Amino acid sequence: MPRLTAARGPATPRGLRSSSPVLLLSVLALLLAAAVLGACAVGTEPFPLGTTVSALLGGAEPWQRAVVLDVRLPRVLIAALGGAGLALSGAALQGLLQNPLADPSVLGVSSGATLGAVLALYLVPVASLVIVPAASFVFAIGAVALTVRLARAGGASGTSLLLAGVAVASAGSALTSFVLSLSLAEWELGMQVLSWMMGGLEGRSWPHLFAMAPPVVIGSLACLRHGRDLDALALGEETAASLGRDVGAARRALLVLTSLVTAAVASTIGSVAFVGLVVPHALRLGARLSYRALLGASAIGGALLLVLSDTLCRALASEVDLRPGTISSAIGAPFFLWLLVRRKPA
Repeated sequence: MPRLTAARGPATPRGLRSSSPVLLLSVLALLLAAAVLGACAVGTEPFPLGTTVSALLGGAEPWQRAVVLDVRLPRVLIAALGGAGLALSGAALQGLLQNPLADPSVLGVSSGATLGAVLALYLVPVASLVIVPAASFVFAIGAVALTVRLARAGGASGTSLLLAGVAVASAGSALTSFVLSLSLAEWELGMQVLSWMMGGLEGRSWPHLFAMAPPVVIGSLACLRHGRDLDALALGEETAASLGRDVGAARRALLVLTSLVTAAVASTIGSVAFVGLVVPHALRLGARLSYRALLGASAIGGALLLVLSDTLCRALASEVDLRPGTISSAIGAPFFLWLLVRRKPA
């Protein structure tokens, strides 16, 4: 596969070394733990932190324990796992394609995954937790394959990659909207499809987490193993090959793994854009990291972002029907435009 270059990519591994990646990861982990605890306390009936901790440990009143453990905790964990998977996938795609604007939503992976999930819901009214993720994964793989093929036809440059990704994402969104228009004939089905399109965590529980966790965790851990491949690719494809890295195999593996993770997330919480774009760049602004450290930090940062977004949605639920995907888009769209303006010609 020809190299897809960008006008401005990540720094080389020599410039990506951080003096304290462990400190950064520790701080992010502590912030995430605090966010998860706070999120479990927020809801229609807010609980004091002491009551929330007691419920998590098996104490408190039975009804409080049921609310925290059966309603809030699985939703918070799904948000954390989804954000982690999207942010790590974004960081991996940016390193793989040497394009700072790459992320699952920009490259069409998210829209393809969402289209697959929505089609499964529409065509199979009793779609199970297996059918929806499977359809989502197939369409995610198809979307990224189509994006890469179109980019190669356009010259395999960073610009052609972005244009191809935007085109594929737009086509996926258009088809998803078409399915929505058909499904609105049945109110309940239409609302279910619309919920997937908007990206939300309403009604998510332990079965959803158990279905989502294996592909996200396995795919993310497998991506982490390719951290050195990404560091080598930052030096250039020829240099990476001279260092003994199988560039073609790494590309194929990472494309499949990031599609797997994105599909699993999209099939559970719907379309949540820009998490994979914002988080890795925000971390790069604050620290210089090797790709392996960046992937880990992005996972924790993405989990933190989506947990906080969903917590805000639940805190404002009585006033407005806000979705995590809306918040991430409100943050990510201006950030994406800023990156476009910031890029310098090659």
